[in-house]
Amino acid sequence: MNRTVSKFTLAAGLVFAMAFTFSCSVVEDIGGSSSSSSGGNSFSYCLISGQCLGGPFTSKECGDLGGLPSNSCNGSGKSSSSGGGGGGSSSSGGGGGGGYTGPYGSVSHGGKTYKTVVIGTQTWMAENLNYDPGTGNSACYDNQASNCDTYGRLYDWETAMEVCPSGWHIPSDDEWTVLTDYVGGSSGAGTKLKSTSGWNDNGNGTNSYGFSALPVGARGLDGSFINVGYYGGWWSATEDDSYYAYDRSMFYNISSVFRSKYNKSYLFSVRCVQDNTGGGGNPGGNVSRCPVSTVSNNSVTCGGQTYRTVQIGTQKWFAENLNYNVAGSKCYYNDPANCTKYGRLYDWNTAKTVCPNGWHLPSYDELDVLTTAVGGNSAGTKFSAGTKLKATSGWEDCGPSGSGKPYLCEDSFGFSALPGGEGFSDGSFSSVDFGGLWWSASESESHSNNAYSLGMDFFSDSADGHDIYKSTLSSVRCVQD
Repeated sequence: MNRTVSKFTLAAGLVFAMAFTFSCSVVEDIGGSSSSSSGGNSFSYCLISGQCLGGPFTSKECGDLGGLPSNSCNGSGKSSSSGGGGGGSSSSGGGGGGGYTGPYGSVSHGGKTYKTVVIGTQTWMAENLNYDPGTGNSACYDNQASNCDTYGRLYDWETAMEVCPSGWHIPSDDEWTVLTDYVGGSSGAGTKLKSTSGWNDNGNGTNSYGFSALPVGARGLDGSFINVGYYGGWWSATEDDSYYAYDRSMFYNISSVFRSKYNKSYLFSVRCVQDNTGGGGNPGGNVSRCPVSTVSNNSVTCGGQTYRTVQIGTQKWFAENLNYNVAGSKCYYNDPANCTKYGRLYDWNTAKTVCPNGWHLPSYDELDVLTTAVGGNSAGTKFSAGTKLKATSGWEDCGPSGSGKPYLCEDSFGFSALPGGEGFSDGSFSSVDFGGLWWSASESESHSNNAYSLGMDFFSDSADGHDIYKSTLSSVRCVQD
């Protein structure tokens, strides 16, 4: 198969791989519409390179200038006169205890002990991380160690992905949403998650759940520090593309939590969440295999569902897309009926570990063996392999010979590939009925954030290799060990 980095484009303008986005920052309320389309909240100033530009600005307008929105000029590169709040006996960034009266746990990392707190099904650090990995890609606000003691450190995205202690990880975009949903929705989550002290101009929160969010500000692309006391931003593990990743933001004068995307070189705060505490997303791939209950010569029952199996050449395959419900997977459009019809869609880390014992996610080379076995051209793109692997129904305008459909779907070997579409890290979905992508276990040779998949569409007779983001949600077919 041909391994291509180009986007998998379908007919009628449907794009079947994540498009690259080059806006500096798009901020949206998780529970509402994007400010890039609606104008969003208006801010009085835009803080750029330590300078304060008069507005008004929307978050999008300020982000496009390379700045951060604010309603005060006092955050432009100077440490806030406001203290960090009473963090108790823990190491850093804990904020005021405030309205929360429940218990705290603790975890030690890098010589420091951090408070932890259970919120719903998740266990979070109740402080911003203050661990110096020594890579030069993190900093204290204004390069003052006292600010790390008060607020925790700031990290670029690549560094943030590596700094949580063992058994903990950077929360995915979905895991952040689980948090804000649990506390009542994004529109009021800022007030409930912010600490009771440390925010300027009466911007403190109620700290109702012990999260104790503090306004450490950020460091921009030019190295300037901005917005301490007025703003806090926390990375997620979820990428938008190779340049941008999502975070969550809070402002001193707004009750909402905002979903944002920024260049990965910005420095933001880090909160770690404990592994396997629920809430979608699976950046560490810590998912149990689909538990097997029954095995026969032509079927496997796991996770309460029976899957047909088929021998194709030297390999034995599931003849259906996997539909095992774990964190890191979704139904197309979040509709269970689509899981019943097409199987679930999985991110790559989850896909690697979800097949039942005795089965595994195929490597790229194993997919190549499959497409060659069904008669595909052994050099480059597997011409005719798509026609022979696709199910005879379920595809737009595609059916067996004599069906009257303009395109051929013959299912010559019983593989019965169905067009489950794909999902993206921003919560959108694309191309069900028109195309399908199936993960391989092989990482991209040229992009560390990507992995290879096999793709088919309704109008083509080929089965092609694609190089796509690991955060993409795609179908899974298991092959026998």
